[in-house]
Amino acid sequence: MNLTNVTDGPDDFRQAVFTSPAPDYTLLDFWFQAPDPGPTKPRVMEANLTADILNMAQPYAAFATTIVDVDQWKVLEDIPMRYLIYRK
Repeated sequence: MNLTNVTDGPDDFRQAVFTSPAPDYTLLDFWFQAPDPGPTKPRVMEANLTADILNMAQPYAAFATTIVDVDQWKVLEDIPMRYLIYRK
């Protein structure tokens, strides 16, 4: 989502089947190439990743809570996945 002007961003869908019991952690790669914002129009973006768990007993969804920033090699916990796109 582009928080600067509150517009929807690109959507992605992936389907997977896990064995039972499912693994404790599942890596969901998130790759996004942002368009050039121009010299005077920086944008604040937010990504929301969810995983829908489908089970006949009780379906539920989970939200991403841990982010591994491979650009800075940091693990980020319990924060929104927000980033600023700007031109120097």
